[in-house]
Amino acid sequence: MVTSCLTVALNTPIVMHVMNEYSTAQVAKALGIDKSTLLRWLYSDKLAEPKVVETPTSKIRVWSEKDMTRAQRYKDAYYRKGRGRKKAAQI
Repeated sequence: MVTSCLTVALNTPIVMHVMNEYSTAQVAKALGIDKSTLLRWLYSDKLAEPKVVETPTSKIRVWSEKDMTRAQRYKDAYYRKGRGRKKAAQI
């Protein structure tokens, strides 16, 4: 287990144990979608929220492998269904 330490503006150390945990941006990139698409799914309750870690200044979503798999299954089932793929721009 790797331990990293993050210091926020208040000089309060935050210790995080890193074990296959991903940020929202990393999950979106791995799924091949935009971060805003993933956030839209979360805000509209189409996808369950991953674990949220609160710091003194913000809240951070921490995605596990299980959360990532669940998001992949949702994408496979619903993403761009019925609309087809975007057509390439023609010159």
